[in-house]
Amino acid sequence: MTLFLYSHLGSVPLLALLFTAAYIQGKWSLWSDLFRQQSRKLYPSLLITYLMQMVVVGIFSLLSSGVARLFG
Repeated sequence: MTLFLYSHLGSVPLLALLFTAAYIQGKWSLWSDLFRQQSRKLYPSLLITYLMQMVVVGIFSLLSSGVARLFG
């Protein structure tokens, strides 16, 4: 059981990358100017967005493992 928990948490960075891509696509009207201009704000904005998405995915991961432990 603990092996599953660690492997599940190990996939958080990859899933956060996918969530970041989906978030940017969903907010493309806001992000398109940053990508076109390639200003100095682009890379810090990408990093902050990735870190926030990693927190979101981590919370979903912990919630899902908690629900799985309750019911299974």
